[in-house]
Amino acid sequence: MKLTLLRYYFFLNEDSDKAEKMINVLKSHNFDLPDTKSKNLPNDLSHMVCSFVESNIYVLVVALSVPSATWDENLLILSDYENQANLDNSSFLSTTTVLLGETVAWEQLLDYATGNLLKITPIETEIVSGKIARFGSKWFNNQAFYIISLAAINPDNIRFMLHFLPRFEANLYRLAQITQLYKDRNSTIIAELDNASSELSQILHSQLRNGERDKTELIDELEIQIKNLSTNYAILATDYNILAKDNQSLEILLTKVEQSLSNNGIIPDEKPFLGSVLLTAKSRLKDIESSLERVKIARENHQAAIEVVRSKIDIILSRENISTQGSIKSLLEINTAMQKQSLIFQVAAGIIEFIVLAYYSHSLWKNIAHISDYIPAWIQFVFTMLFSASIVKCTHLMAEYMQGDHHVRKQLYVYVIIFIVILLVILFGSTYIGNMIGH
Repeated sequence: MKLTLLRYYFFLNEDSDKAEKMINVLKSHNFDLPDTKSKNLPNDLSHMVCSFVESNIYVLVVALSVPSATWDENLLILSDYENQANLDNSSFLSTTTVLLGETVAWEQLLDYATGNLLKITPIETEIVSGKIARFGSKWFNNQAFYIISLAAINPDNIRFMLHFLPRFEANLYRLAQITQLYKDRNSTIIAELDNASSELSQILHSQLRNGERDKTELIDELEIQIKNLSTNYAILATDYNILAKDNQSLEILLTKVEQSLSNNGIIPDEKPFLGSVLLTAKSRLKDIESSLERVKIARENHQAAIEVVRSKIDIILSRENISTQGSIKSLLEINTAMQKQSLIFQVAAGIIEFIVLAYYSHSLWKNIAHISDYIPAWIQFVFTMLFSASIVKCTHLMAEYMQGDHHVRKQLYVYVIIFIVILLVILFGSTYIGNMIGH
């Protein structure tokens, strides 16, 4: 019967100098440093130390077996080495302790472990030439414990204990820490989800009891609701992205942990063992997947609520627009009627102006040199009409031009020329006829 104590120390990669101190102490006590990748490993685990980096974790593996020493005595010897290297619980992230019994009955190993280490039901599985058990799937005070019973030590199971198992434990520890981080983050997201869902319920409830209210006040309230819904929608969208990344990251980590124990050559079927050890992590993964679905549904509900509130605002505004358009239509009808009436007045004023001008123009012409008796009546009528019409048109165009309607300039010039021509014809014609009469 041979009892061997193995301990795996897990350091931050930047704290590898602390592990180096421990290695130097162990080398001073004649510990060997085997190459775990070599095919020519020894058949003995008495005094060995090795190290490697796995998942940014510096792993230090120590195997100690003092002849005729019990596990308790081996633990005291290892504790003394730790003191010489100034190692304490603050120096490393965690440790995994393995109690290995060669040709030791499994029940004896189990009784010692449950009596002296942990009161936890072990996770057991068969291995080549023996049996292995891990006490629980978690770390307790940053410590984990294994017991292994072997019929005989050989290079394959030495490689398993110096390389595969510590590599698996390093990935498992990293998975446990990240799983705890994701659990805390998931709890925060669920709290945000519950808060957003509560606000959504209040908003939907308020939609049912709006009743008759001032439209401006109602629109203001609806705009506040859209703002709150949009804020919560942004939070949920962000939470969804975080959960999606956590879900993907956790799946990758679980795969890596499983792969770290595959092809070890010692455990014939590691799936049942992994299923029990990874039970907590897989449960967390299911929680994240469930939260992911809940957040997705809540995000879609918020999007739908935003559209509903916006539609309600659009309906209120469209009703206002219809009412406003009705008022504008009434005003346009009144304005059209007023324009028609104004046009009637303008036409009437133009006719009166024309008649007055025609009358006084004809009267004035008749009194010029007393020539009206010598001019035919139809000629007097035609020129009087043209003269009056040109004056009326010129005054109207002049008024429009002075009000800023400069597009009437050409028409104004034309009618001014017509007016001047008619006036000159009347003056020269009257003068000529007057001279004829004088002779």
